[in-house]
Amino acid sequence: MFSNGWIKFDKDGYTCEVGKTIDVIIKTGGLDTPSTIKTYASKDPSIATLEYGTTNNAALECVDCMAAHITCKRVGTTSVTATSSSGATTSSSVTVKEKK
Repeated sequence: MFSNGWIKFDKDGYTCEVGKTIDVIIKTGGLDTPSTIKTYASKDPSIATLEYGTTNNAALECVDCMAAHITCKRVGTTSVTATSSSGATTSSSVTVKEKK
């Protein structure tokens, strides 16, 4: 466990098609006091963006987490990152494929 807590995407990597949006959850923990997600971004927003938003999950049963969306814009690979208010950082890859 990190001294400044931890932060983690719900998956190590995401794959989607151009024009699609997928739901993600970013979780934090490991501290006595709650940690929140401070920043989140895509390394290359022309390929995919990461935005705050709700998910299709009917009951989101997590504490200290954030629902977000990845919007897939063009074919390629990028990464998304998030940083917690405690300073912990996480990243995950996003691969965008052509529409079938």
